Amino acid sequence: MLRTLALVHASLDGGSPIETAEGLAVNLRDYLVSLPLRGGERIYEANIARELNVSRPLVREACRVLQGEGILAYTPNKGYSLRSLSRKEVLHLVEFRVLLEEAAFASAAARPDRAELIEKLNKACESMEKHSVQEDTAAQISDDLAFHRLVIEFSENPWLIESFDRMSTQFRYAIRLMSRSPQDFKIYAPSHEVLINSIAGGDEQVAREEIRRHIRMFIPSLVKRIGE
Repeated sequence: MLRTLALVHASLDGGSPIETAEGLAVNLRDYLVSLPLRGGERIYEANIARELNVSRPLVREACRVLQGEGILAYTPNKGYSLRSLSRKEVLHLVEFRVLLEEAAFASAAARPDRAELIEKLNKACESMEKHSVQEDTAAQISDDLAFHRLVIEFSENPWLIESFDRMSTQFRYAIRLMSRSPQDFKIYAPSHEVLINSIAGGDEQVAREEIRRHIRMFIPSLVKRIGE
């Protein structure tokens, strides 16, 4: 735990000092998602404050921010812990993602200026393929979310973008909680080529159907890995 915190601390060297809870929460979010802990296990504010050279009240406020995002849970007299996720919560998360991305993909397919987006999506697929060859599953997951965010950004809808960012944090957390090994959620670039073609084809309904199928194909795997 302390070694991971040290890496986070090192990434801050030479940058602006953390002065707000929101600023600290940004750094803690990725750190907590990467922890080799299970849902329900406690985190310690004092350790975080000492390693990052920030005050405990600031750490506590950052933890409250992450509690609001669903990453942490608070128990009186015990403090904060990584929040467990139920099967129902994970399925609700998947359905919310489907709704967000259906809207974004349909919007992208309907726009005549989608050529630049398609070029960016192809480059994102190339990055996924490269990390697949390297068997870097964590990088593939990041590439996957970056791929989908490109389509969300293309909508130019700030509500969709903000909602996607909050959802993707939860999605990464859900995947991390359910992974038994780094290969459990390996991402395949060819499955994303179908999505690119659905946008290129310019048919909104086809784009909706393909992204819905793409996301929902993970449901059996998710359900298998998590209890009620």
